[in-house]
Amino acid sequence: MKKNRFSKVALIILMILLTVDIGSRLLSNQSIAIAGSKIQYKVVSAKPINTPEQYEKLLNDMSNKGWTFNHVVTLANMIIFSK
Repeated sequence: MKKNRFSKVALIILMILLTVDIGSRLLSNQSIAIAGSKIQYKVVSAKPINTPEQYEKLLNDMSNKGWTFNHVVTLANMIIFSK
């Protein structure tokens, strides 16, 4: 009996939370961002870079080619540039 009651209470709570979530999404005005131009990304491996001078050289070379530094994914040893 207690398991059945617990299941009903849990189901009711989940339905209430789902209703609140759907209602908040419908009633809130979310702004939509539309890109005006195409953005390109370039991924460069950071494994061969051992010194700050090599890192600076890479940043300068990519900047001269028109790429902008975006971010670094440290765990994957990747440097991301955007254009």
